[in-house]
Amino acid sequence: VFSRYEKHRQLILEEMFASLAKLPTSKRSLRNFRLNSSDMDGEPLFIQMVTALVLQLIQCVVHLPAAEKDSNTVDEDGNKKVDQDVLITNSYETAMRTAQNFLSVFLKKCGSKQGEEDYRPLFENFVQDLLSTVNKPEWPAAELLLSLLGRLLRI
Repeated sequence: VFSRYEKHRQLILEEMFASLAKLPTSKRSLRNFRLNSSDMDGEPLFIQMVTALVLQLIQCVVHLPAAEKDSNTVDEDGNKKVDQDVLITNSYETAMRTAQNFLSVFLKKCGSKQGEEDYRPLFENFVQDLLSTVNKPEWPAAELLLSLLGRLLRI
């Protein structure tokens, strides 16, 4: 749904934030999603389930074109095919917009405490998870989120 229907992405992210405030922040039950890699001591690495969800949602909006020999050919209907570089660039920009939207909302929620909801510990845990997943081939969105976060915090 998130990948295919752009109109529903904002609603899905809003619902996720509503559920995010209810998550435990205690260290014991915090990280239960196991990564395929391990730390320097050989111990398995774990991240929060919500971090894995955010990374997967951002990664799922990227659609790579099927490999073809000539990307500038004409299809069966006589229409010129779109250049693969354009498709890849548009797909990456969609992932950037999605990530920026998520981080902007998350940072706004961290800045304004609404009732009992304090998003700052959740954000701290989220950033720690991003640092654990950066440079892991199965999580390319981690680097994107961290670089966007650096830009957003600099403003």
